[in-house]
Amino acid sequence: MEMSWKDAIEKVLSESDGSMHYSDISEKIIEDGYKKKSGANPAGAVFTVMAGSIKTDGEKSPFIKVGKGIFALNPAMKKSDKKKTKKTSTVRTESEEPEIIVQASGLFWQRDMVQWKIVPKLFGRQFSGSDMTDFSNQRGIYILYDNHTPIYVGRATELPIGKRISDHTRDKLSGRWNRFSWFGLLEVDDNGVLSETKNKKYTQENFISALEAILIETLEPPRNMRIGDGFRACEYLQVKDPAFGELDKKKILDDMFKQMSSYGHASDA
Repeated sequence: MEMSWKDAIEKVLSESDGSMHYSDISEKIIEDGYKKKSGANPAGAVFTVMAGSIKTDGEKSPFIKVGKGIFALNPAMKKSDKKKTKKTSTVRTESEEPEIIVQASGLFWQRDMVQWKIVPKLFGRQFSGSDMTDFSNQRGIYILYDNHTPIYVGRATELPIGKRISDHTRDKLSGRWNRFSWFGLLEVDDNGVLSETKNKKYTQENFISALEAILIETLEPPRNMRIGDGFRACEYLQVKDPAFGELDKKKILDDMFKQMSSYGHASDA
């Protein structure tokens, strides 16, 4: 029987050496097969379960928060502990977690893995075992690269990111880029549906952290030894457009038909 998210999280944390980032927990859950149907945002599901448990159950929650995005099993809930311990100061409730501005991102995606239609499909997934999501309708900013050298920065507000980047396959920048990164503001639910965030209140710290993270991720300064805060869980890995497979099949069938036709003409001769 497939585990619930809560049971799977407890299983992974009990098998770990200590605390783990929630994105690593979700990846381990999928890797070990504890969840067969993980949805399009397993990291978000894991965070919601743990943060919600801490907020609702307090010291009785099986989880504690020990750092930014980092959780561990609550030592007070271990069977070996006979005495009831006080709530640790490291536990932070969901309401205390800083609001995330960038909800999803794709870093250094390859141009030749997309079928560049007027409105293309930009497919990505969190992990190899999670569901695929089309991010073509995301809103936010994007960067075009010549390999790893940024050559253009654009924004997608009225038009979605997929349409904005697609336009650059036909304008004066067309021959100058082969990779792109994007940073989206729309949330991704378990079904891979993008939606506006509601009732979000951002602070100066949120904006500064987001700007710093975007610069670190896009420019990759050699002196910055860490990734941008907040992007560890929301990054999606690019998936090649499945339409390429259909085109390959069509090409194979066309080639076979041509060969058969040529054999027929040769026998007639």
